Amino acid sequence: MTSSTSNSKGVSKLLGHIVLLALIVLAINQLLLAALPFVWGDDHFNIRFNYYMDNRESFDTLFIGSSRVYRQMDPAAYDQEMAAFNPLGSYNLGAPANFYPQTYRTFREILANKPQELQTIFFELTPAPLRPEPKNWHTLRQIYWYDPDTTLDLLRSLWTADIEPAEKRLYTAVPLGFLLEKNINFGLGLDMLIFLFTDQYRNENYLGQARNGFYSLEEQIITGTTGTQRTLTDRREAFLADPKELEQRAKSSRRIYNDPALWEAHNPIYLARLRQMIAMAEEAGVELIF
Repeated sequence: MTSSTSNSKGVSKLLGHIVLLALIVLAINQLLLAALPFVWGDDHFNIRFNYYMDNRESFDTLFIGSSRVYRQMDPAAYDQEMAAFNPLGSYNLGAPANFYPQTYRTFREILANKPQELQTIFFELTPAPLRPEPKNWHTLRQIYWYDPDTTLDLLRSLWTADIEPAEKRLYTAVPLGFLLEKNINFGLGLDMLIFLFTDQYRNENYLGQARNGFYSLEEQIITGTTGTQRTLTDRREAFLADPKELEQRAKSSRRIYNDPALWEAHNPIYLARLRQMIAMAEEAGVELIF
């Protein structure tokens, strides 16, 4: 009896130590996350966001969106046409795989630190990643931007989306898992150290030659690493040899414009967020263009 009681106390003590250690690790991780900028997990985005924040009084127009914005919206071309209306110039803050609600977080951060000079924000509307591809699960870029607000936004959008109930149940666990991974620092410790103590996330090539955030694929082929140059060159040659993807995107766009039923299709949670953004922009004195 005495031996059993002793063993029980030993197990309880061990479990107590494990819980205490877990709480200490969680607390340390929260301190680390609080010390990092919200853009820290994306090498393309981090330096360009920080450059804008350091020089935000120099721009009156901002482009926010995915790689479609990053690679195709040239501020120099825009400024040439709009100099009479936006004399300070524009800045490209698009980034690869930067979709809603990640772009909403960017928008929110911009308005929270809005300079007087900012007049116009172009915001790319992109689908919310309700069903992220499994190949991107557990990657830093997929996880780093999750917070309770964006996670709740995704879950609410998911459960009001027109998709099968089984998929809703499956993909409910995904954003919750990403949020948990981030907050317990599951596999992110090395990435944090790389961010804090190396220059990997501070590649000034990503600012573009004009330092206005526009970094075209053509420019990256010239200035990127050897591996990146080879990858982009191979992609371009493969596309030129068989441009099926462009044809598929053209067909998809035509289908949307030719089907009136799709014009009315929308996610009510996403729509409510967009209306909130419009109100936020109006309050800040910024013209928001989708």
